[in-house]
Amino acid sequence: MSQTDPVTQSDIVNNLIQAETTEAPPPSVQSSETNNDEENANKKRKVGEASNDSNVIAGDSGNRKPIKSRSWTWEHFTKIGSRAKCNWCDVTYAADSQRNGTSNLKHHLLHQCKKFPKESLDPTQQTLVLQQLKKEDGNGSGSVFTGVHFDAEACRKALARMIIVDELPFKFVEGEGFLHFMSVVQPKLSIPKRITIARDCWDLYTSNVFTITVDNASSNDVAITYLKNTINDWNSHPLKGGHMHVRCCAHILNLVVQDGLEDYHSSISKIRNVVRYVRASPGRMDRFKTCIKEVRLQEKSIVQLDVSTRWNSTYIMLESALKFQKAFKRLSEKCADFVLMKDGIPNKEDWDNAKCFVNF
Repeated sequence: MSQTDPVTQSDIVNNLIQAETTEAPPPSVQSSETNNDEENANKKRKVGEASNDSNVIAGDSGNRKPIKSRSWTWEHFTKIGSRAKCNWCDVTYAADSQRNGTSNLKHHLLHQCKKFPKESLDPTQQTLVLQQLKKEDGNGSGSVFTGVHFDAEACRKALARMIIVDELPFKFVEGEGFLHFMSVVQPKLSIPKRITIARDCWDLYTSNVFTITVDNASSNDVAITYLKNTINDWNSHPLKGGHMHVRCCAHILNLVVQDGLEDYHSSISKIRNVVRYVRASPGRMDRFKTCIKEVRLQEKSIVQLDVSTRWNSTYIMLESALKFQKAFKRLSEKCADFVLMKDGIPNKEDWDNAKCFVNF
């Protein structure tokens, strides 16, 4: 039997105590720390992406709030750091995006800045006015309160329509009275010149042209032909240019009247000559007025000279001359150069022909 060291009870107790007090190796935490770092990086990345997308238009994300439109005052201010400088007078105001609004900027433009042009005011600002109803809209007569705002394009179209409807000359827009009136009524509107307003009238109704009424002058035929070819190129005329040129009825009537005057041409020509004679100079007109007083005529008007382009002006001339027949006779007795006038003065037969024509 071999001799060995006896195991005592105290040795067993010591071994157990040593096993319990010995520290176990720490667990591996490398994987959890790595995961935490990745989560933090992802959070930072998401925050950065959200800040970059702050200007995305509302509607791209259903959770985003609609972005308010930029104020019109920024068209007249320049952002310099946390302040804004007026482009007109260089005055600066606090303009921090988190602390300050644009009320102070707007107040400066409207009430303090002396260089700010009033035509640059907020174009979206509406004014409550009492506006008349349009008859062409079928709403009858009367007025209604409505909100309106300045629209330069609508004003230009309305001005062109006024020129056409009221048959005003294009130079009307350059008149001193009209310009002063518009400077008081609407100083924001820049009044176009006559060439520009003529172009506006053309643009306003070119697409709706069906017929054009002018007289029978040959130059008008050339203009109508050019216009017809232009509209045909646009394919905007329903009849492809047919029946576009409508002859002026007044001009046709003028031609008929002028043709009818041929039978009385000699008498009318003599009366026209005596009327032209007395209206040729202030001295002759004074002598004629003296003759009117001598024959005791009560007419306050004076003789009228006709115009070849106005067919009714011949009738007006004959009608006015007949009222002063006695004065013309008195003038022939006092003035020799009047009697010796070329083609002579009208006789009794000429005056009778004039009466027949006027009473027709």
